Amino acid sequence: MKRSTVITLLVIAMAVAGFFVWKSYDRPASETKEKYQASIRFGWIPSASFAGEIAGMNKFAANHNLSLKCEAGGPGLNSIQLVQTGQNTFGTLAADEVLAANDKGADFVIIGVINYYSPGGFVSLADKNIKTPKDFEGKKVGILPFGSTTLWYESMVRKNNVNKKSISVITISPDLKPFLSGNYDIQPVFVYDETVTLDQQNVKYNLIEPKNFGVTLKGPVYFCKRQTLEKNPEMVKAFIETVADGWNYAIKNIDSSIAMLKKFAPETDPVREKQVLTKAISYYTLYKGQPLNSDYESWIVTIKELKELGVIKNDVDIRNIVKLDYINNYYQKNN
Repeated sequence: MKRSTVITLLVIAMAVAGFFVWKSYDRPASETKEKYQASIRFGWIPSASFAGEIAGMNKFAANHNLSLKCEAGGPGLNSIQLVQTGQNTFGTLAADEVLAANDKGADFVIIGVINYYSPGGFVSLADKNIKTPKDFEGKKVGILPFGSTTLWYESMVRKNNVNKKSISVITISPDLKPFLSGNYDIQPVFVYDETVTLDQQNVKYNLIEPKNFGVTLKGPVYFCKRQTLEKNPEMVKAFIETVADGWNYAIKNIDSSIAMLKKFAPETDPVREKQVLTKAISYYTLYKGQPLNSDYESWIVTIKELKELGVIKNDVDIRNIVKLDYINNYYQKNN
């Protein structure tokens, strides 16, 4: 090949390469990298309870121009504090804990409702025949020293005319072994978590779900600082649409979602977590079959209950704290 021909081809190649480099810089930012950067702190250690967030991060965040980082929670990792100090953009935690933080001076907004009702419950061994709150009378009940188990218990016994004085309440750890050994009669659980452990061990048990006995407490929610919402509403919108996409996907594609969970947290047992997610679906779709959505009327009832329980002392302008516009707009757009 002649030297002049080689030079000509090199010039053409460089020109073509330069064109594509120029085009890459010319593309909108949303096409070259995500416009928004955010992180979410889980309320607890990774499990199927966070399958929607992980699916959202992996499959849908980029569609909303969002770079989302999921971070595990657990002992010593308080999502309230981590969001308050700006170490995380968003967090998940039980609604009562977010509202209690606001009551003490924080300024969080709730932007999505993960569980319309709290997934908390109580189990007893089947041979004890404990099936209603009334059956707690004369029994020994375990209560965890963290989370919302005390509220589930207090609300349920108040609403069902249970004689509290006849009940022995003891503080326990999450370990199920003392319960299975008969050290006490009733164990607090997450309806779609510890029950899977009992199922795997072929333990026969009765499950009491407080939502079936008048308890209106909400479960985990998504929250952020009001400042975040006011300064960057489009990022909040992108986040809500990402996790809504994630949960709608996770519910319909359990195997794929659990595979993503396993990649995120290799220590998880995919067989167990698949059962957890399968059991959890009814709790994620309680409101009109729409994950993360809710209504304001039920929140008014919840606030009243939390005031009666002494969790919050001040009046709450619920529409100022719970912002459902993003999730409602998401379903209006996608229906």
